[in-house]
Amino acid sequence: MATPGRSDVNDLSGFWAALPRPIVGLSPMDGITDVAARAMACRHGDPSLTITEFVSVEGLTHGAVTLLTDLLYEPDHRPIVAQLYGVDPDAFRECATIATALGFDGIDINMGCPASTVANRGAGAALIKTPELARHLIRAARQGVVDWANGGDLHRLVRHAKVRREAVRRAQALGDRARRVIPVSVKTRVGFDTIEPERWMSELAEESPAAITLHGRTLKQLYSGRADWDAIGRARERLRGSDIVVLGNGDLADRSEAIERARAYGLDGALIGRATVGNPWALSGQSVTVVERLRGALEHADAFETLLPDKPFFAVRKHLHGYCRGFDGAPELRRQLMFATSAAHCRELIEPILVPLAA
Repeated sequence: MATPGRSDVNDLSGFWAALPRPIVGLSPMDGITDVAARAMACRHGDPSLTITEFVSVEGLTHGAVTLLTDLLYEPDHRPIVAQLYGVDPDAFRECATIATALGFDGIDINMGCPASTVANRGAGAALIKTPELARHLIRAARQGVVDWANGGDLHRLVRHAKVRREAVRRAQALGDRARRVIPVSVKTRVGFDTIEPERWMSELAEESPAAITLHGRTLKQLYSGRADWDAIGRARERLRGSDIVVLGNGDLADRSEAIERARAYGLDGALIGRATVGNPWALSGQSVTVVERLRGALEHADAFETLLPDKPFFAVRKHLHGYCRGFDGAPELRRQLMFATSAAHCRELIEPILVPLAA
């Protein structure tokens, strides 16, 4: 890591270079990888790194202070990377400054989200069609990092008063420890409407991001069909000889499959996504009992209320649903949990099943 205040942008790899190979991390997922889910992943999955839900740079710079909730993290859960998305270079620069000041170990730019609400305005995976803008966003984020590392003042660098006040409050607790250059990475897809990893990787490589994670589908595919790992392998070949860390993503069930895919395609590692919902042990490859899964559900509910006290409880229900599988009565318990209103309510529903199983 760069020393506080240093603005050496030639040291672009940051923590990525030090991670043991193969890297197995938690993939960012909108509405899924909040601070509670990342806490569960770190407690039970021991991932190489975690990445936040994506945060709209335009939303944050225009005063949506609630988006800073998505940038909460537990200080002992590192490395932690902030993921940003949008199309405005100035907003990227400002939000990269905020993320650096908040103590993140890296910034990831989302160039892979296929959702129409994101792609229709040119963000996410739509950036595959506008490579010049994509490259500009990498440069802007990197400059925002340097603005803070070089002693920048949030009162001058952050435009909106509400966002500025909250960012200053959180940054003050870190002091000069956050005055450092952190790496900028990209998470993207193998193409827009056709598979073209070579062309797209050639464009991104011009900016030398610290890492590129490839999801093995195009934007047009959304999440249908199977992830094309051969296309991810082609991307790896195009980037061979560079210092860019290359990760794969898509349809991975657990740690062993992530390692197998990484080795088969010559990758530095892989990120696991949907398989971790209600199953943080997928990251470690640990086989757990029904009792451990039900205890995990209770732990997750408690973590959600503790770490996100102002967030509606329904946001955690999708996770609780995932923990409750593989035993008699599981479908009915899952149905009941979809109406749970608190961690205490979850305990009332789960313990009548858990206690006899644990006896």
